[in-house]
Amino acid sequence: MNINEVNNLKYAKIVHIEYIGQATRLAQLPMEGGALLRISANLDPPPTFISAQYQSKSNHQFKRRRKMRTFASNSFISKMLPWVTLLIALSFVLGACAGPSKPAETKTVIIYTAKENDEIEKYLPVAEKALPDLKLEILRLSTGDLTARLLAEKDNPQNDVIYGTAATSMMIFQKEGMLEPYAPKGWESILPQFKDKNTPPYWVGVDAYVTAFCVNTKLSEELGLPIPQSWQDLLNPVYQGQIVMPNPASSGTGYMFVSSVLQGLGEAKGWEYLKELDKNMAVYTKSGSKPCKMAGAGEYAIGISFEFVAAKQIAAGAPLQLVLPAEGSGYEMEVNALMKGAKNKEGAKRFLDWAISDEAMNLYAEFFGVLAKPGFPTPPGIPSDIANRLFPMDFQWSSDNREAIITKWSELYSAKAETQ
Repeated sequence: MNINEVNNLKYAKIVHIEYIGQATRLAQLPMEGGALLRISANLDPPPTFISAQYQSKSNHQFKRRRKMRTFASNSFISKMLPWVTLLIALSFVLGACAGPSKPAETKTVIIYTAKENDEIEKYLPVAEKALPDLKLEILRLSTGDLTARLLAEKDNPQNDVIYGTAATSMMIFQKEGMLEPYAPKGWESILPQFKDKNTPPYWVGVDAYVTAFCVNTKLSEELGLPIPQSWQDLLNPVYQGQIVMPNPASSGTGYMFVSSVLQGLGEAKGWEYLKELDKNMAVYTKSGSKPCKMAGAGEYAIGISFEFVAAKQIAAGAPLQLVLPAEGSGYEMEVNALMKGAKNKEGAKRFLDWAISDEAMNLYAEFFGVLAKPGFPTPPGIPSDIANRLFPMDFQWSSDNREAIITKWSELYSAKAETQ
């Protein structure tokens, strides 16, 4: 093979170097222009020549044979031939790389998530740094909208990963056969309640968001309103028109609250409670974080939301008090899964590995008081004993009854729901 032919390797589509005989591949190296260099050998019996083959863009095939003198014993040649082969291959690679190099191919991983925008802005740059050869494209929707979209795309999935989405929704996707089981690296260290019981699991959790009342202390004082300490307190007529909460049809936080009420009081008493609560309700928001933000801005006295958005606003100076209801706070796990039919399955798996790594958990710990791994600090402003103040949720019940609960709730209370 002359130098011109070697330089032409940079235009190759396929490159193969093997010993004549039944070949056993020893190595595979990437080359410029999308070519692959495979190095193969059969050492028994030792070969007497090597064939180098490649296919150029113009489909001209070049073949060359290089004779090797058998001047040593079969045993010596058997030991030395792999190294000789690698040296020859290296010379090909160096010749092929003589031209201008191209950047490594970047593969896209499409991620659907219900995580808050504040979180995504924090997590995404760190994930991109940890996975530099992957392009992470994220679509963020509220839990209800994301669930509806994924079910609509069931027969033609457009994403590779579901990230940070309510476990109650993920159980629906699992039941519909939309997920592929995958055990991300380190999944053994995830607490048992935060992962699917199958091995490998269909989904693995990262954190949990917890029901909290966001009470504007300044506005409450001006209006002479007491600070509510329990679910029952919210039924006090003095709060009429001063409470906002998320719409359970669009928000995972809203559904979490409704589901915890129905589980905690029983369905009959739970629906009666929601009827009484509606009398005090000003509006049902589309987003789970919006009620707390509205309370923080002084638009309403009380927002039913989740703990980290309250803590964040308090840290920013909002006149809020975070209240965990005395009966126990309902909560929802945020979990991840690999989509069946993912177009970039290997990239998706690598992202899922990162998503439960200690690096990722340290980021989640800046927002959440309840994590899927033990040993991380509670964020400032969130009670350190929050994990002990949770209402015992039955997530499978919440998932199985989701459609029926949302349908009934919407028929009764959607008149006060935001449309946008």
